[in-house]
Amino acid sequence: GGYLGTTLCAALAQLNHELEQPNLIVQTFVESSPLQQYFPDYLCNHITQVLTGNGLHLSPDRLVTAVARGSEDSMLPTDEDGELTINKTTASDEREKENEKVQVTLMQGTLKEVLDDCDYVVLASTNVDPDVEIAKRSRLEIDRRNGGIVCNSSLEAYHG
Repeated sequence: GGYLGTTLCAALAQLNHELEQPNLIVQTFVESSPLQQYFPDYLCNHITQVLTGNGLHLSPDRLVTAVARGSEDSMLPTDEDGELTINKTTASDEREKENEKVQVTLMQGTLKEVLDDCDYVVLASTNVDPDVEIAKRSRLEIDRRNGGIVCNSSLEAYHG
């Protein structure tokens, strides 16, 4: 439910409405409401009302753990012994692959949920802990509050 994901989903829902498309636009996030980490509850409640009023469906308290095209069985080609095989693909194989749905795996607490009827997925994740070990060894400055590498407005890192 961060700025980027909420803005993208709101824009897609608005475009979907303007073009009179029947697409279902869903925003999934780990917080209880969009932008909860930035704004007080009363404002988040208002934002939620505006977003849902514009046709955006919200799926709170869920973490996206995997995104794959098609079913799990179609992900890696294997032979009868389970060994990975590399096959040449044909134009018809590529067209078939383009028409496959996207499968999204979500976690809500300890419950696993798989959505396998998605046409498109936009992943704007802010719940990623950066691996800054190399930066620490290189003596780059690490932000104490966010845990990321400190950069200036030109995205240049500080040695520090």
